[in-house]
Amino acid sequence: MFRFDSPHEALPQPEIVTRISEEEVAIFLAALADRHTSLSDIALRLTRYPPLSRRILRMANSALTGAKEQITDPVHAVSLLGSRRLIEILSSLPADPAGGFRLPESDASSAAA
Repeated sequence: MFRFDSPHEALPQPEIVTRISEEEVAIFLAALADRHTSLSDIALRLTRYPPLSRRILRMANSALTGAKEQITDPVHAVSLLGSRRLIEILSSLPADPAGGFRLPESDASSAAA
């Protein structure tokens, strides 16, 4: 049990997600290829990876999409970008020597801020 009255114990720090497993990327890709998977299911899975979720939202809000208003909903972002663009994003993640794929450092470091 964590005690707040102990001056020598550090507060637990949230885990910063810096990588995604090969299995999880494969699940994402399969879900995107399956016409029966809903956009909300894909967006929900996406929110497990805040750096990736932020990247998707940033891309949905870029001038390239032509969005007239700020997009903050992952489901809206996923639907605006489409499955082909999401597949490109997932496929472009760099491999991590420890296994899986690294999430971009600029995205991961902004999570720590």
